[in-house]
Amino acid sequence: MNRGGEILNQRCRYLRTLRKSWIVPAAAAAGALVFWLCYTAVTAAFPAARSYEAVSKLYIDFAKDESGQVYDYYNGATWSDLLTADPDISDVIVQELPAGCDLDTVRSEVKAEILTDIRVMTVTVTDGDPGRAEAINTAVNDALVHFGSTAREFEDIRLMSTQPAKLVTWSDRTRNAVLAGLFLGAAAGIFLLLTAVTLDDAVYVPEDCERRYGLPVLGVRVRRGQEPTPEELAELAADTERLGAQGATAVRPGEGVPDYGKLRSTGAVLELAFGKRNGTQTEHLLSELGKQGVTVKGIVITDADRKFLDRYYRRAGSK
Repeated sequence: MNRGGEILNQRCRYLRTLRKSWIVPAAAAAGALVFWLCYTAVTAAFPAARSYEAVSKLYIDFAKDESGQVYDYYNGATWSDLLTADPDISDVIVQELPAGCDLDTVRSEVKAEILTDIRVMTVTVTDGDPGRAEAINTAVNDALVHFGSTAREFEDIRLMSTQPAKLVTWSDRTRNAVLAGLFLGAAAGIFLLLTAVTLDDAVYVPEDCERRYGLPVLGVRVRRGQEPTPEELAELAADTERLGAQGATAVRPGEGVPDYGKLRSTGAVLELAFGKRNGTQTEHLLSELGKQGVTVKGIVITDADRKFLDRYYRRAGSK
């Protein structure tokens, strides 16, 4: 795999990804927190209106026509419509409705359903006030009982049972919101992590640095608190002497315009900080040095992470 003609070091990429893997659980936790806060804020700002349901059951005893057939052609839709459409029912309902209610209230708040047995009707009244829900339910029940005693299609309609108004419970979706935030946050974290690692143009490994810039790496200076081993010091000294880098002036990307006159006489050693994303600045600096006739004798990687390099080279004791 390559990036702009440069071989992409898969092992280095894996180790860099592993170093920053904490981003994924952190993003997941952040996503869960954000979704929880948003859900809590929305439910607090726009709470569901409290509503109450009063339910009753009525038994319908159908009459028979002249041929002995039962008048059983009423269904749930018919009953819901009849409550306000048939004067024999609606007039009685209007007489008993509580103050502030009319037939429009009945149309919007009352359902009359035949659920399984055509002889059993379920009347459900949903209202924001429990007392008013029960009053509307009573008015509808009385009207249906009266209708059963007057309409030729029925022997009678009688009230079987009635339940006091109960608060309608609303499901709490907090858990769903948190899980959604957790999943989306983790997905976003994985995407950002892989994108950041892939587009990272910093130097980590001397071999990659040499391939990228075509210059020898004179040595690697580990960061403070991670002093180089005697073997590393000896290797650095040997490379420095072999490449004739003594007396060369150190230059670093992003530190302003260097003294090209001095550099032409002494030569330059490019110092690149381990893991610092300044690849484009480095390429620009090398281009300018070349234009000015400055000889770049090599590269020194500074502030390197010994633990990362130990894991990369599978050195003894590395984890």
